[in-house]
Amino acid sequence: MTVSTLRTPIREPVAGNVVVTGDAGAITETRIQGAVACAYQAVKAIEKELNGQMSYPEYTDWWQQAFAFNTPDYLKLVVAVFPLNRLCSDEEIDYIFSLFQGRIGVVQMMVAKNLELIKAGRPELYEKLKSGIERASTEPDKLLREEK
Repeated sequence: MTVSTLRTPIREPVAGNVVVTGDAGAITETRIQGAVACAYQAVKAIEKELNGQMSYPEYTDWWQQAFAFNTPDYLKLVVAVFPLNRLCSDEEIDYIFSLFQGRIGVVQMMVAKNLELIKAGRPELYEKLKSGIERASTEPDKLLREEK
């Protein structure tokens, strides 16, 4: 039994004299370039604060605008993009990947946009995916807490 969890990003990256940067306060989007940008922005803000200027609100504003995870629908997107590992067996995932072999894109998103392609060859899998994608878009919090 596997429990699937997702750590949601912090909304306010500054508390007192503590400034959170990079993936310490969020998920994937802050890796590499995002982490570098966070560090750069944080250092600028800290330097201003040490010189008596209030800049933490600027950093917070930047943080909230710079990353998709701060948008209201981000959690729904994350859940909708990764339903395959929650819904499908390894054999079903192999079948899905074979349908999209040679195409460029995120398979989960291609599946969501091309469900009819799956319906033709595997109607039962089509129904499972359709139901899972609909559920992910309407109940993301509940889906994230469920066990696989």
